[in-house]
Amino acid sequence: YNSLTIHNPSEIHTTLSSFLSFSFSSSSSSSSNQAAMSQQPPIVIFHYTGSAYCMKVLWALQFKGLGYHSVFVAPVLPRPEVEALAHGYRKVPVMSIGADVYCDTKRILQELENRFPEPSLYPPRTGTSDKIDRGVTDVISFWTDVIISLKITCITQCSTTNALFCFTNAHLSSHPLSSPEHHLPSRRCPHALYRPHFQQSPVPPGPRQPFRSLAAQPAVKEQLLPHLHTIEKQLADGRIWLLDTAVPGLADIHVAMNVWFVEFLGKNAVAAKVPGGARDVFNPQTFPRTFEWIKRFNEYIDARKVKVTKCAGAEALEFARQNPPAELRAGTGLFRSGQRVSVVPTDYGKIPVKGTLVKMDEAEIVVRNEGEGVPVHIHFPRIGFVVSPEANL
Repeated sequence: YNSLTIHNPSEIHTTLSSFLSFSFSSSSSSSSNQAAMSQQPPIVIFHYTGSAYCMKVLWALQFKGLGYHSVFVAPVLPRPEVEALAHGYRKVPVMSIGADVYCDTKRILQELENRFPEPSLYPPRTGTSDKIDRGVTDVISFWTDVIISLKITCITQCSTTNALFCFTNAHLSSHPLSSPEHHLPSRRCPHALYRPHFQQSPVPPGPRQPFRSLAAQPAVKEQLLPHLHTIEKQLADGRIWLLDTAVPGLADIHVAMNVWFVEFLGKNAVAAKVPGGARDVFNPQTFPRTFEWIKRFNEYIDARKVKVTKCAGAEALEFARQNPPAELRAGTGLFRSGQRVSVVPTDYGKIPVKGTLVKMDEAEIVVRNEGEGVPVHIHFPRIGFVVSPEANL
């Protein structure tokens, strides 16, 4: 707490009281979470290093003090470990708890909050107990996931050889969990084949074509800058966390994801000796409050260690076999219960997940799939996914 800067002395008592109140309650929250976890199957996270969306989920687990089983998957398809439970869904992260499988970061975070409500990902504003900005947090999620993230990804692609992309994935495939006992060689990231060439040349061979020319990089950075200034302006009044809460919340996690991603890509660009990242425009001199905030955020998360258990995809499938999906009694909107449908994301990775409709309300879509001989319920958020009758495909 000594590292935090209080810009308004009159707020010291209120902020300190809120912080200490949370510190005492978080220990009891951790105990209640452990009790809840002991009554259900393990939390299994399918993820890989370098995914900003995976980082969101891992931070939320640390925030709530929840241990989990880690299934480390390849950064690119195929991912047989995910396919065995998600049946066509091609993105990560994916979370499974027994035979309930949760797709998309939004739905995963929602489920963690539902099952383990304390400490909440939606803390109240400083000095209050009932002023909670859930709607604003959802809007921030759209802003960071769809708008800012796309700008950062475009910066990565602004290389005449796309060498940074290849280097990043080659680096990821060397992660200790991406070892032969976890992945067959043919299942590992194909860019791992390029790794020896980086010892001789910063430009690996390969068929990948550039998405954008190097000349476009400054223009893309110019598009990113207004969003970075928005973060700085939000912190301009001296608040500690983005929504003026006593502790970080999901809004901070959403924004931190992109700051982390910029730094991750920048470090890999330096290592690969190729243009990439945005360190020339995003730095502590230009954005001092943002860098102070992300330092506090990292310290807060790093102080909350949780138990991580290495896990193979076959083990996650066995957890599902032994723990049937939870019974659901809910409406299905304009569709009928038991109808064969497909669920497709609206942005990219539009591979349909087919199954029997179990539930569809304002928050989620749930379909049942019995492939692999293991019945599972696959959960999607309502926003960002489209349901269609299977006959219309």
